[in-house]
Amino acid sequence: MLAEIVKYYRKTGNHAAANKIRDKIYRRPVILYTSPRAGQREELLRHDPREFRYLVEGKYKIVYFIEGDKVVITTVFDCRRNPEKMIEEPAEVTI
Repeated sequence: MLAEIVKYYRKTGNHAAANKIRDKIYRRPVILYTSPRAGQREELLRHDPREFRYLVEGKYKIVYFIEGDKVVITTVFDCRRNPEKMIEEPAEVTI
């Protein structure tokens, strides 16, 4: 998830890139406060009864679903990875 992405860039010595990516990914979901359905539907997760959606920020997908009046972010996924890996990432963050 996001912590792993930032850790990777910091490990390679690129602290500025790590901070820039982290900040952009943190800011991107702000649109969901007023428009929770702004993201596109995530077809790879259509088998789940929840309606998964995603926003794109650079090379990353911010995957989420709506639960009542909350938006639950399930993962930040690097689009360069195998898309099937997205199904295996269960972490959740509620905003």
